[in-house]
Amino acid sequence: MPAKLYPPANARPLNQAKNQLIPLIPTSFYSMPFSFFHIHLIMIQICFLRGESEKLTKERYQQIVDELLARLDSRMNVILECTFPGKRLVGGKYSMNTHSITMYTDNVTEQCLRMYGEAECLPEYFKVVLAHEMGHAHDNGLEVLAGRLDEADKEERSRLMLRIEENAWKFARTILYDVAPAFLEEIERQSLAPYYKAVEEEAVPV
Repeated sequence: MPAKLYPPANARPLNQAKNQLIPLIPTSFYSMPFSFFHIHLIMIQICFLRGESEKLTKERYQQIVDELLARLDSRMNVILECTFPGKRLVGGKYSMNTHSITMYTDNVTEQCLRMYGEAECLPEYFKVVLAHEMGHAHDNGLEVLAGRLDEADKEERSRLMLRIEENAWKFARTILYDVAPAFLEEIERQSLAPYYKAVEEEAVPV
């Protein structure tokens, strides 16, 4: 029996979807004589549900890590932290020096919300980002490519960075057999977009 794919194949990011978000407050709300108390009560309920959702999602992070490590029969050290110590919205980072991966859960959540507008698919989104970082860790040519970056000019550097990212995504696809292809492809496409743009403009991706 084929593995069940999630999210659904028709899941689309906000910039491609129409009527993607289902409002928590029904349309009839605007025609009903609610008092300020009712509105305040609804807002408390929304905040409570968001908090519960994030709490449950955080409880699943380690399970997802263990699941992917088991697929690779790997004991690699994966560290879970809240936010990346910088201004960039970095979801995960692989360190060649320590051969470890650090996942920034708050950043991954923000990325998912910006892309899809909801946290329902956050566990799968986190899995995709983690698999990508594992792709870096299992790239036998990464050390050579990274070494060439130091002496490369701007044009060659952008091409090397693109190749490094493509290698990671190629590996990620081999272990994400239970993720809907369209969902995975869209995340990969948006992730690679600045690298392709940098190659075209002969610049270094930011």
